[in-house]
Amino acid sequence: MQQILIIADDLSGAADCGMACAGSGLHTLVMLGNSVNAVDADVLSVDADTRGLDPKRAVWETAMLMRRYMSRREQVVFKKLDSTLRGNVGAELAAVLTTQRGAMTQQEHIVAVLAPAFPANGRTTKQGKQLLNGKPLEEMEIWRRNGIQGSSYIPTMLESAGYRDILTADSAEAAYRILGIKDASHAAKVDLILLDVLMPAVNGIQVCRRIKSIDRLRDIPVVIVTVQSDPVDLQLAFAEGAIDYIRKPLIKVEMLARVRSVLRLAQEITRRKSREQELLQVMQQLEEANERFRQLSSQDGLTEIANRRRFDEFFEQEWRRAVRDALPVSLISISSKPITIPMAISPETIA
Repeated sequence: MQQILIIADDLSGAADCGMACAGSGLHTLVMLGNSVNAVDADVLSVDADTRGLDPKRAVWETAMLMRRYMSRREQVVFKKLDSTLRGNVGAELAAVLTTQRGAMTQQEHIVAVLAPAFPANGRTTKQGKQLLNGKPLEEMEIWRRNGIQGSSYIPTMLESAGYRDILTADSAEAAYRILGIKDASHAAKVDLILLDVLMPAVNGIQVCRRIKSIDRLRDIPVVIVTVQSDPVDLQLAFAEGAIDYIRKPLIKVEMLARVRSVLRLAQEITRRKSREQELLQVMQQLEEANERFRQLSSQDGLTEIANRRRFDEFFEQEWRRAVRDALPVSLISISSKPITIPMAISPETIA
């Protein structure tokens, strides 16, 4: 009965793991991809050959192999990682966990142990940092050859590109405090939010929904950071107000390009809103000036009584009303002499 399923991203990893298990007395089979249908072995070590693939394809291949060879819930699944973190580490690990979760009930729990260290070969992990011969990976040539230069820590990446005042939160509640969702008097000024989908207690999509429900925070751009490539998840994120997404593992050049693009877009939107507000104010002032001009043109400058221009406009209006409704038009003429002459003129008579 198969007890252990090993998924590696290259043949050497699958073979090394297989030999270690065979050396411990376990019946082990090492295979390429999905080349075998039925497996009768204690250990199945599979080369998924995903290290050189793009994250989306790597996730699909890993999930497909998991669904094909995961035989039972009690089975131990070992996702072989490269000790220098090459390949699609985060994306493939997420694919394994998501596939396992789909085969379990909500009451069951998944325990995942991430252990990239290999001390015998100089690979160690200290305070969450992967070291090669005692030095951080980002300082080594093997890291630079794979196109990931600088630190692997997002705030450090942003700081190296000239961004300052970077605030970090390790949970949704911490993010809410920074944004002042519960107490706006303590809100920090934020230009951009990088939001990880995988968070403690709640996921990033729920956090995005909460942020966008606050009027004063609605215009802050949110960029989703995710190892997942499911179009449904991305669609949900965009529906809740996210403006872009970045896939893990992070590539510094891509991440900084997206951050710059989103910030430029946000600044342009802010400028346009400011110009629109200025235009509305100018239009309001123009309307007020026109109204004042209309009043001045219809009044006598000395007495502020309606002048002949106003009389002609008003009389024409009332005359048309009288013709439409077949009603008389009444005029009172007041002269400087103490004589008042009332007149009643029928539109029919004048016609």
